[in-house]
Amino acid sequence: MQPAAKKAKKVNLKVNFAGGEMSEKEEKERYANRKNCGRRACEGLNVHLEKRALWEDLGTRSGSSRFEFERVAEVEAYRYMFAPPSARCSALGARLEEEEGMIACEGLTGKLNKESLIMDTGEARVRLDMSGVGAWSCFPGQVVRARGSMEEGVLRVEEMVAPTARAPRSNASEARRYASMQNHKPLAVWCAAGPYTTNDNLDFLPLNDLLEAVSTQAPDVLVLCGPFVDEKHPLPLKIGDDFVDPFTLFAVKVAWRLADSPPTKIVLVPSPTDAIAHSVFPQPPLSDRKDPKFATWDQDLRVGTLDLPAHVACVSNPAVFRINEIVVGVATDVLFDLASEEKSKGMGDAPRVPRLAGHLLAQRSFYPLVPAVSMPLDLGRLDSLRMPPLDVLLVPSKLAVFATPVDHVVVVNPGPLAKGAYGGAFAQLTIHPLTTLSSSPSEEEEEAVLHKVPERTRVDIVRI
Repeated sequence: MQPAAKKAKKVNLKVNFAGGEMSEKEEKERYANRKNCGRRACEGLNVHLEKRALWEDLGTRSGSSRFEFERVAEVEAYRYMFAPPSARCSALGARLEEEEGMIACEGLTGKLNKESLIMDTGEARVRLDMSGVGAWSCFPGQVVRARGSMEEGVLRVEEMVAPTARAPRSNASEARRYASMQNHKPLAVWCAAGPYTTNDNLDFLPLNDLLEAVSTQAPDVLVLCGPFVDEKHPLPLKIGDDFVDPFTLFAVKVAWRLADSPPTKIVLVPSPTDAIAHSVFPQPPLSDRKDPKFATWDQDLRVGTLDLPAHVACVSNPAVFRINEIVVGVATDVLFDLASEEKSKGMGDAPRVPRLAGHLLAQRSFYPLVPAVSMPLDLGRLDSLRMPPLDVLLVPSKLAVFATPVDHVVVVNPGPLAKGAYGGAFAQLTIHPLTTLSSSPSEEEEEAVLHKVPERTRVDIVRI
């Protein structure tokens, strides 16, 4: 009897575009040799609108005097994953209003389908028959109102109604004050998301190139979303030949390089995959976790110190902040989970990504999925995921980059700044001042006006 043949090992060869094997040098130069930097990564939004002028051409007002920055909602540090079952149930029940129910799957495991749809009202679980509904879109945790007739314990749905998103408004006199602060010129808000270095080194070259563009064009606000030090990076953390902790790598490779960015206001949003942040959602802002007993590799920086400059603001994930009258919401890593769980029928050729973003806005939640998919969700903190009326929603995701208006909100996915060994993209928002105000000052004082941000915002998603 002949011995069994050995199973051949699977070999992954790296090839170049000429068809040959890629050398180590070619592999490391993939980002440096990119040919598409500065080009649009997608169609964008309102590209007919003008971009903001260079800093020196903005008039008398410059720096932070051009805008007000205010945190609207933020998650403070908390003891997570300790909520008892009763607290979790109460948090879920608080999402429901009268005559509402929450979509669930019949089984404890598995995906939604038309045969397994359940609506949980908090008092009973009712099976749904969706055959009478021409078009529908559902996911676990979705809050809806279903109308129909009960037959043999099954609700034969005739109409399913989800909550609607709300539009923010401002006092007209305040809107005029903000336009004057801006010297009636647009605001420039940029957004990028990690990883900020390619997976073949820890040089953070994409971040360096982004900050070089920031120093040249000086946007008013730069929103940087994590991960900053990606816990999934394949290489050991080193600076030169020295092994370092994640905080030291962040301080040297990120924080110190942010010091040269004034007058731009920088906002840092963590990610659950950040090695320097708490792996929980909702997620507190980045903060020092230094131990005074230990010094790091240069004897000047304590282990666990972020060492951020004063003009950098650390906010939570999710976060809501205001730039003048514009209300901005940010949440990282949420759309991908929603895309994996949503089921729909009869939606035709309508683009899926705006529909997914619309679910977040309609549910008024930064993470409406229950149970969570990949997110380390603390059910005891669902109240921190409530979404107020927004003008701009930034949702960095592994999905394809996009910029689209959904109802009254501009929704943007800038994508990661680094994708494997290659460069990614970032978003440039140019938001023009609100000009549709009543001509009579006496009527404006108490008049609440819609912000109409989708009509006055240009979005370019640019390859780094």
